[in-house]
Amino acid sequence: MKLCRQKKNPLMSPEEKADKRDKERVRVQLYREKKNPLMSPKEKADKRDKDRVRKQLNREKKNASMSLEEQEDKRDKERVRVQLYREKKRASQEAKDNKEENIQEKTCDYNIPVDIKSPIRQARERDQKEIMKVDNDPNACRVAVCVLCDRLIIGCESIHKITGEKLRSQSQRISVKSYEDYHQVKLKDELVSQYQITGYDLEGLLLSPRAKKTCNRNGSVAFE
Repeated sequence: MKLCRQKKNPLMSPEEKADKRDKERVRVQLYREKKNPLMSPKEKADKRDKDRVRKQLNREKKNASMSLEEQEDKRDKERVRVQLYREKKRASQEAKDNKEENIQEKTCDYNIPVDIKSPIRQARERDQKEIMKVDNDPNACRVAVCVLCDRLIIGCESIHKITGEKLRSQSQRISVKSYEDYHQVKLKDELVSQYQITGYDLEGLLLSPRAKKTCNRNGSVAFE
């Protein structure tokens, strides 16, 4: 039958074949509706159940007439058919997922067109000024860092502050000179510059410039 159809329509384009399949599908649907126009949903359900039972009986009757070798061969063919179907379905799903990933990568392109840059900028400015209150405040959203050990302060305990005056009072412990005298080494200028806080009379002390500083009303400065 399949060879006859291919021989009958050898020059049909894919669009013509698809159109023919659609017409055939509509024709079959109209035939079924014309055949059973007055059937209620319950009658249609009963008919489907009867057809299912009839097909099952036909299979059992056919299998009963088959030898053991024929049954085994049929099971092998069915197993291969199911395996091919699963592989085809898996390949189709992977192709669909790859297509969706490509679409997401295209939509996540950071080369934002000019026509939508302005709304994004306005939303960012409103978020920073009115909601987060961090506009022009470099210390607002900084992670807490210890001014002495240069490590992140992680946890739920209260963060205490230490004033510049107390830091200067401990110069015999945290200064560059005291470190070099205790460890009998000479620190390189590049390393010392990485642990210096400019201003506030804290030069010469090994402190973390990443620590958040707070200016008090009396003019003093405190660090975390």
